[in-house]
Amino acid sequence: MYIVLLRFTEHRQRAGEFMQGHKEWLEQGFARHIFLLAGSLDSQAGGAIIAAGIPREALDLVLGSDPFVIHGVVQPEVLALKPSRLHENLNALLSQD
Repeated sequence: MYIVLLRFTEHRQRAGEFMQGHKEWLEQGFARHIFLLAGSLDSQAGGAIIAAGIPREALDLVLGSDPFVIHGVVQPEVLALKPSRLHENLNALLSQD
């Protein structure tokens, strides 16, 4: 499982140009059951994704296909996470990795 931070770069003002493509990219990640959650960071610093069920190298390829990454709007940071405890309603997440 991974926490992906998509932090805005100095090219943040170009986000509007690529927003539709970024939204489509997110939808593809959800459709492929890679992305479990996505949202904005506080203070409009960028976004975050929780991803699972994919090797790190494959995740890097997926992230590299995001129009925001391609055009330098965001810089991804990937944090690997091995959950050891979680709420019972989320137990299915542990079986994905």
